[in-house]
Amino acid sequence: MRFLFTFLLIFLQFVSFCQVPTREEILKEMAIPSTEKTRGQKDGIGYAKTKEQMDEIYKLSEAPPSPLIFENKLPQKAVAVIVPHDDYVYAGRVYRQLIPLIKAKTVFIIGPLHRWKDFNITNKIVLDSYESWRTPDGDVKVSKVRDLIIKTLPSTMFVQDNTAVDSEHSIEGPLYFLKHSNKDVEIVPIIVPVMDFETMSEILNQILSVLTPQFEFGKLKIGDDICFVISADAVHYGADFNYIPYGEGGIEAYSDAVLEDKKIITELLSKSVTEKRIRAIFQRFQDLYAPEKSNITWCGRISIPFGLSLASNLLRGVHGKDNRGLTLYGHPLAYSTSIGSPTLQSKTGLSTTAPANLYHFVGYPGLYYDEAIIHPIEQLRELPK
Repeated sequence: MRFLFTFLLIFLQFVSFCQVPTREEILKEMAIPSTEKTRGQKDGIGYAKTKEQMDEIYKLSEAPPSPLIFENKLPQKAVAVIVPHDDYVYAGRVYRQLIPLIKAKTVFIIGPLHRWKDFNITNKIVLDSYESWRTPDGDVKVSKVRDLIIKTLPSTMFVQDNTAVDSEHSIEGPLYFLKHSNKDVEIVPIIVPVMDFETMSEILNQILSVLTPQFEFGKLKIGDDICFVISADAVHYGADFNYIPYGEGGIEAYSDAVLEDKKIITELLSKSVTEKRIRAIFQRFQDLYAPEKSNITWCGRISIPFGLSLASNLLRGVHGKDNRGLTLYGHPLAYSTSIGSPTLQSKTGLSTTAPANLYHFVGYPGLYYDEAIIHPIEQLRELPK
């Protein structure tokens, strides 16, 4: 009898695991459902739905206190940025400082797939088939670079799944700020679920083998014509996040969690982006070969190493032949949390999708990356101990 009960329990768990959300279910969850050609909007609570809301939050995001805790001087532009994707009233100040640094016409936006378990997608990237993405400031065209990747990437390395894309909010949050500051932008949206380090490297190598000669032939410059936005929130702290290494919460737990975030930003995500640094970043966030379980609740734990590797290798591949030591170089710029500064007070209906307190809070990283000439020996010395 006990054997029968155990078998039935395992069978029910298997059936539940196999029940991937249907398209109808996901469309009902969306604030603005997608159409055949245009990707709609998943989150209509934390993100702006109207131009009035986008104008308001963009202005409100300039309000003090400044999130520029690492640097006070902003650059004119960046090759890549790491930005959050949490509610605008919490994270708007960080969005506002980083996103306007991206000036290129074509922008890769790389975000995590939070619901990878629901869709049973691992070890491959997720792409869409939409012609454009809706934003409060008008539709954003999807670049033909996306179609080139689809045509040339082996089918084992990607899935083209609009339903999985529609379930995810990690791209649309940064995208709306990007469109507001960069009116003519086109995007290459890439969603990255859990994958092991070797698989990630193989997928990237395949993408690079296609894009590098194409960008060279088209005389496209990384940083001027092509840029990168990497979507990632930092620590998710609290019992409901199953992450309480410093205790249930309170001032001391908050301080320790923030200190850990800042250490990751300044020691791991900054300076020369080399393959050894990419490996170190990946390994800090999860096991190289069994990444299903995270070491820390950064939800960009795959999108960060994937995005930085793509950006740094394209920079070196396209421009590095005559520039020994050319590297993508990271600068910590901003940091905040959902309780680290006053919530922006929207009068147009923007709100929050989750509570924020000393027992439930999220961190918001803000880094920018430009190009630098650093001797390879110095690059090795910059690696975290």
